[in-house]
Amino acid sequence: MKSIFFLATSLVFASVCWAQKTPIKFDLSAAGLEDRAPIFRAFDAAEDSLEDATPLSTSPSRTRTLVLLEESDLTEVPYDKSLAKAVILEKDTPVATVLVRGYRGYSFAWINEDLLHLYGSPGRCVTLDWIYDVSSRNVLYHAAYQHCGVRK
Repeated sequence: MKSIFFLATSLVFASVCWAQKTPIKFDLSAAGLEDRAPIFRAFDAAEDSLEDATPLSTSPSRTRTLVLLEESDLTEVPYDKSLAKAVILEKDTPVATVLVRGYRGYSFAWINEDLLHLYGSPGRCVTLDWIYDVSSRNVLYHAAYQHCGVRK
């Protein structure tokens, strides 16, 4: 019985690996998905209240903190209408706001003291990678990848 189970799981694993190919990089605007790109902008006290902010992560040297201001409940809001808003703080002073729009999932990670990586998934088959430089207030890198139906 164990050998049949092993054979079945091996066949499933092999078929998944055979179908899995390298994701294809594509342009969000060419695919009509530019509204799913995150927005990095200067902090605006009129629009971004820090009341009820939830800490998400701290930079490696602990000089910067990312706090979550709001996040859609995906059990009540469709993915294409979802919104998450986070603020980057430098020594408790807000400096930038990040808006993640139209997501199924997202995550933030500090690469180093200056660089913040945003990984987002606006759909089942698409992922986004954005690297934001907090010091210069610029997006250094962004890419979108298509994962489903990739066959070469």
